[in-house]
Amino acid sequence: LGKAAEAETLYREVVDLGQRILGEEHPNVLRYLASLASVLDNQGQYAEAEPMLRKVLASRRRVLGDMHPNTLRSEQYLGRFLLDRGNLSEAEPLIRHAAEQLWGLAVDDADRFHAQMDLAALLYRKGEPAAAVALLRTHEQAIRSTFTGDFEFRVGHALTTLGLSLEALGGDQNIADAGAALEEAYAILLRQRGAKHADTRRVAGQLAAHFEALDLRQPDAGHARTAREWRERQDAG
Repeated sequence: LGKAAEAETLYREVVDLGQRILGEEHPNVLRYLASLASVLDNQGQYAEAEPMLRKVLASRRRVLGDMHPNTLRSEQYLGRFLLDRGNLSEAEPLIRHAAEQLWGLAVDDADRFHAQMDLAALLYRKGEPAAAVALLRTHEQAIRSTFTGDFEFRVGHALTTLGLSLEALGGDQNIADAGAALEEAYAILLRQRGAKHADTRRVAGQLAAHFEALDLRQPDAGHARTAREWRERQDAG
């Protein structure tokens, strides 16, 4: 939290200085404003982050054009932000457009596959788990090889969506695969984000629900104890 607060202060100062010297829509100023919005988002300050994200997207559309990679990245980020806030109707066109256009542009693989991951998350939230699974299975190996090192947490995010989608499909094999995907996601997020991070705790809660559901089907298989252990990890964070 300390480093995040320091980053927030730094970005606020840079944005304020840049807006006074270069103007509010200078590309460098917009880049730092986007970074400030991301820091606020990660700290849970959603009410302040959202208008900044909307401003960056609107300004980039005016300054850079609708099809510039930075405009599409802003479109994708705002779309995922809105999806996470439950605003599917506004998120969907943003996510779909960014995923389609970034796939066709000569941008790096991280942009292309990150957009596909957000599209899969949208499909899951819309109640289309089969489509989400198909999309993630198609790109799974590329996602694993693209997001390594400090960015491996994104593999954890993809595996979380995969696990939840498989769980929603049902069937013994899908449910078994769902548990494996969620456990791997937890291990990655624990390693990269720590036990107290909201993403890590969220997956612990999803694993608790997974084993609670298994316990209803197989009450003598020890799933209740495993579910309690995952709830403890969720609460301990």
